[in-house]
Amino acid sequence: MVRFKATEAVSGHANGKMVIWDLKRGEKMRICEGHAKTVIDLQFSATKIYSCAMDNVVAIHDFATGQRLQQLRGHEGPILTLQKDTRSMVTVSQDYALRHWHWTAASVKREPVMKKYHVYQKSSGRNLKWISRKYFVSQLDLCEWNNLPVETPDQAIYDGQHILVRQREDRPGTPKLFKKHSGRSSYNTGLVRKLRQELTKKQIQLNRQNNSVALGSDTVAEETIADKRHRKVQMQMMERAVQRDMRAKIDTAGDKLDEAREEWADAQIEDVSDTSSEEEEPEVPRGGVINP
Repeated sequence: MVRFKATEAVSGHANGKMVIWDLKRGEKMRICEGHAKTVIDLQFSATKIYSCAMDNVVAIHDFATGQRLQQLRGHEGPILTLQKDTRSMVTVSQDYALRHWHWTAASVKREPVMKKYHVYQKSSGRNLKWISRKYFVSQLDLCEWNNLPVETPDQAIYDGQHILVRQREDRPGTPKLFKKHSGRSSYNTGLVRKLRQELTKKQIQLNRQNNSVALGSDTVAEETIADKRHRKVQMQMMERAVQRDMRAKIDTAGDKLDEAREEWADAQIEDVSDTSSEEEEPEVPRGGVINP
């Protein structure tokens, strides 16, 4: 039995052992002490190997180290095949039984540590420093997590090795929104926030450049359509404000003119009354003699 993906393959043998192969070099990477009897079927991912054999057991091994992590028992006969996904696994046995194994069942304890691995390829010419920059983690953490010497870590890495590049103590499935005041994780949130801000700025600049194309041509206009509309609205508002000020001034001037006209009319009436009183003839005595 053999399965392969990309540059790696896993083979199951009659002695119960499983061998991890490097397809590029054609060499053995590691050997897993899988089962007591012949391996019938297996599946593997970037982190684990799932296998079944004639010993009625489903075994789960660590792909990076080859260490056995778990054994699933329940079948009374040799297990013929298995299929899995990210949530569960189905096995079929010679005892005419099909079992459905759930990874997220309440009886199964899940590890509170989330891990992520990087497959090292020596032919690409990328070293541990490049890996630390890609995953935003320090080289000291990489050396500590993978048991590498701090002085010469690149010499201790072999081709096809699964390097642990991320290890977080948060339990999987817990929403981050409800842990606002909890302890911060090991992710470099400041750098991620800075990258997001830079991407947002570039997207805004790109949108402005796309909107600044003149209608009917491929050349870039001096101002965008939105800027033109904004300037037009500003001009209309300024015109309306000037018109309001002019109307207010005209109304004020008209009121003052009316008041001035009324005052002038009153003054004319008073002058007429004064002149009429001064021009009255003096009274003449009955004797006909006018006193000087």
